[in-house]
This record gives sequence, C-alpha cells and structure tokens, in this order.
Amino acid sequence: MASLEPVRLKLARANEHLDALKVEITRYYNTNPAEFVADPGIHTDINGEDYVFGRFKADPPPAHIAVVIGDVLQNSRSALDYLVWELVLANKEQPGKKNSFPICNSLKDFSNELRRGRLGGVHADVIAEIEALQPYSGSAEIDKSVLWNLEQFSNINKHRRVLLTTLRTLPVPEGLVTTRDEFGLTHALVNPTHANSDAQIGPVRVVDGKVQMNPPVIGLIEFAEGPPIGRDILWFLEATVRFVPEHVLPRFERFF
Repeated sequence: MASLEPVRLKLARANEHLDALKVEITRYYNTNPAEFVADPGIHTDINGEDYVFGRFKADPPPAHIAVVIGDVLQNSRSALDYLVWELVLANKEQPGKKNSFPICNSLKDFSNELRRGRLGGVHADVIAEIEALQPYSGSAEIDKSVLWNLEQFSNINKHRRVLLTTLRTLPVPEGLVTTRDEFGLTHALVNPTHANSDAQIGPVRVVDGKVQMNPPVIGLIEFAEGPPIGRDILWFLEATVRFVPEHVLPRFERFF
C-alpha cells in the first residue's frame, strides 16, 4: 500500500544525523580550535592607549564532520526518491530502478529525465507538481535553490569524496541577535554576512604588554566548495532538512 511513511522515516533519519552532527561540532568547538594572532607592531592612540590588529587562526574541522554532513544530505536526497516510488504505487503502477526524483536546472534537462523514465508510472498531475518544484521554475536564482544545492552536494558526496569544510571565526557583529540550542550551540537568527577569512580584527587593546582579546566570537563551520561556498553548514542543513516536509510533501498528500 502506498504511503508517505517511508519518506518521513528517511527524513527522520536525516534529522538524527543532523543532531549527531551538532554533537560532533560541539566537541570540536570545545577544543578551542581558534586563537587570535596579533600582527607585528603595537599602535598608540591619542589617549596614549596601546592597541594591535590581528587575525584569527583556526584549526580545520576534523574530517569525520564532513562524513556526517554527507549522511544528512544523502538521507534528505533519498527521501525524494522514496517519494517518487510511493507515488508510482499510489497510481496503481509498479515502480522500477529507473524511477527517481529529478532535480534539474533547465526544462531541457527535465524533459530528458522524463524520457529516461524517472517519473514513469506517476500521475500526470504529479509530474506537474514536480516540475513546479524544479530550480528553473522558481523566481529565485538557481544557485540559491535548496533542491539544486542538495542535488549538487549529494552528487559531490556520492561520486567523489567528502565535502570540504573550513572554520570561520569573527567577532559577533553589533546588534546581531543569537539563540542557544539544546546542544549548547549559539545560532544567529539570520545567517550573518561573513568577513573575509583573512579579515583583519581590531583594534584590540594592549595592557601591560598583554593583548586584551576577549570579545564574543562566532565560530562557523562553512562549506569550502559547492554553490553555497562560505555559508554556515548548520544554517544550510537545517534549511534543507525542513524544506522537504514543509514545502515538498504537502504538494503530494492528495495523491494518497
């Protein structure tokens, strides 16, 4: 019997991996992987106070974090293929190995996927709904499409290697609102615009020869490749994991 339950179970697995990722990131942050390194030279202001400029130096995230990221993405992507399988069953047809959920950046590519039988056996109205979800069908730029980014990252992780990540650290921008989750991680309520990874920090006061570097700092593990390069991985993954149950599944509930 056709059901959305297998799809929801796959999405639940993606969320489990996301929770596991947060635990791993917390462990990494607890090692204090970033430190402020002052540039050579001490400056003195008009009040006679000394200060320096500098940069943050960060140890890279451990490789296994990228593996867990891949688990989140693969389960999210597989949930869409599960959806097509169930939609074929809901149409009283028999799904096969050619069936999958196409994600395309052009009508031509989408038409090619249809000819390859990706949506063979589904109702015509289902095809229309899936086409409406395609990155090229939206008003936003394709490289900002959640589904397109999911497809690109899924292919990178599946066919080549684990995703590259890097740690970005920067002082908390003035007025930035944050919230703290159950894992002890602090999140910006909006995805902040990041400074250049080699951006100069300062001025930082120097008292009795010691750098007084104790401002609140944001630590962000970012993608080092792919369409959303330089974006916070947790921000991206949480948005991706929410997208399918909130914006995809409701379109197809009427077919069951």
